[in-house]
Amino acid sequence: MLVSISHPNPQELVAFLRHLVNQKGARFVAFKGYENKQGEISNITVNIGVSYANAKERDTEKLRNAENFAHLRFEGTLVASFAEQARIDLLQANIKPSVEKSQAQKDAYETIIPNILKVHKETGALFVFGFVHSKEVVKKGVYKEVNSSALTLAKNVIKKALDAPKYRQYDIEKIGMVRINGETIELL
Repeated sequence: MLVSISHPNPQELVAFLRHLVNQKGARFVAFKGYENKQGEISNITVNIGVSYANAKERDTEKLRNAENFAHLRFEGTLVASFAEQARIDLLQANIKPSVEKSQAQKDAYETIIPNILKVHKETGALFVFGFVHSKEVVKKGVYKEVNSSALTLAKNVIKKALDAPKYRQYDIEKIGMVRINGETIELL
């Protein structure tokens, strides 16, 4: 099924997503031509409807055991020397998340479909939320240079081995085409 929408109607898109939520099995969503704030254009596949809370719980259990990260490669001895502290910091953040950040998310977004769709309360922008399965960069964006500390670099290496950091949200208005389990919506 191919549905072309010249002026995306949020209600139609929500109805389409609700229909797909009721289907059994994994629900993979492919975004073609997604452009982020930095001008990067990419094709992305996400798994929607997968519990973020369960991913956080799995990550917490994984972070409890340093052996789970023994295989990771850290660039340079300075970054490697912060590996254990990075693991402990990430574990503590999972056990006791920032109340301010959590409240800010609750204040900013309203969930339409749990683990799939939310709306920004102030702007009305719709966001699809899911676990990133794959990403192909079509055009590189312009990103500012960041001079991260050794501890931050170590945390970034560990985060790549976790599930929760792979969850992302995508602004529907920035998507060129959506393909969900073989059904396609083309946003023109």
